[in-house]
Amino acid sequence: MGNKVTRKTSVNCRLTEDKWKPRDFEDCKPYINCKAHLISPGDLNCVEPLKEPPYCDISCLEYDQYDAIETKRYVCNGTTFPNLPHCAMVNEGADLIPKPSD
Repeated sequence: MGNKVTRKTSVNCRLTEDKWKPRDFEDCKPYINCKAHLISPGDLNCVEPLKEPPYCDISCLEYDQYDAIETKRYVCNGTTFPNLPHCAMVNEGADLIPKPSD
């Protein structure tokens, strides 16, 4: 077997600079800034893909009168996250950003 040479390149998008580095790509901005945060014990992991709606994977620990909730994905509907569990809340003032053109 011969040696296989591979090369990987990482690129990052910095929204404050509105461009990809080390080289430029189009569609750098997500089309919505939909965010949530925890208000009681649990786990929250939010992702904002470039061309899909943002989502958060959220699980909640048992707290006061609330039962524990296993990890579930909550998808932003364009302005907010509908039906978040008891341990999470939408951040105030989500910023709408124009969707990238196709």
